[in-house]
Amino acid sequence: MRDCVVLDLPRAAGGTVFTAVVIGEGAEEAARALIEAGANVNAVAADGRSLTLSVTVAANAAQTLRELRLLAGGSQVLFTDPAAALFRVSAPVPVFDSMTPTVLQVGAPAVTLKISGRNFQNATQVRVSPPAGITVSALSINGTGTEAQFTISAAAGAATGPRAVILATPAGESSAALTPANTLTLVNTILGAAPIVAPELGVVVQDNAPAPTQSFGPFVSPDVGVLVEAAPAAPPDNTARATNVGVVIGPFSNGVQVPPLTPTSTGTLVISGAGLGDVTAVQILPPANVTVGTLTIAPDGTRVTTPLTLSGASAGIRGAQSTGVSPTAPDSWSSATPFPANTTAM
Repeated sequence: MRDCVVLDLPRAAGGTVFTAVVIGEGAEEAARALIEAGANVNAVAADGRSLTLSVTVAANAAQTLRELRLLAGGSQVLFTDPAAALFRVSAPVPVFDSMTPTVLQVGAPAVTLKISGRNFQNATQVRVSPPAGITVSALSINGTGTEAQFTISAAAGAATGPRAVILATPAGESSAALTPANTLTLVNTILGAAPIVAPELGVVVQDNAPAPTQSFGPFVSPDVGVLVEAAPAAPPDNTARATNVGVVIGPFSNGVQVPPLTPTSTGTLVISGAGLGDVTAVQILPPANVTVGTLTIAPDGTRVTTPLTLSGASAGIRGAQSTGVSPTAPDSWSSATPFPANTTAM
């Protein structure tokens, strides 16, 4: 029976990639099967006795115990130690994004330190490396696992300098390497910001009231030979002007008479003008809910009369448009005249 040994099979966090090394008689056949199945086999030894492959763990993979199985020619390749083929999918380790404050005064009262980042769920401990002279309180984590908070103090005489803040969870510890996000610097004195002082610049800030006016003069100087005279008279107005002469060619309307109307009333519309004897229709614009009755035309063509019936018409301005056909030409014509409606009526 062909046996294999698995080397360096670690605990794997979701969303990570790890490398597995398999040694044994069935390694080469297992590698061929893995490659045919689309697995990422990194290398196979020349003697066919070992292979290296990458294993990708999805970010949402269930956090359970898993087993690495190898198949060669349809048969499972057994491991000398079955437990060596097991690995556990765990939560990702904590990662720091920022920390405040980043400076701690030795011998001073305890302060609250806040850490922002991710994967803080189920955190069990926070520590400082090196820990000499440091005291921390119980740790609290927010519901989303993105913020940790605790109090911390440094004893008088504690060594100054940078230290790493480390957070521990069941998945592991955050990085102990010093980075800007996890470095806490111990100092003897925290210097405050000195007040900014500058010489006076001569700028006076006042309210928005206008400055008081100040008069100057009179100014006296010798005559300079300049004579200031009165402004020259305006030239006579030679523009020819005349009133409108009122020349109109063809039929036209120049006036509308209508009594006050309500949305459901009736009334008589009278259109005045000239050449109205050929009017064939009168239309109200807009026409909604207004009905025009039979036209009555004056013999001299100066007036057209028609009854109006309103049925729920809205208030507003209407236009009366009269149309007709000239007896001397086939062209039609129209003339429109607006008229106001009672603001409480149409």
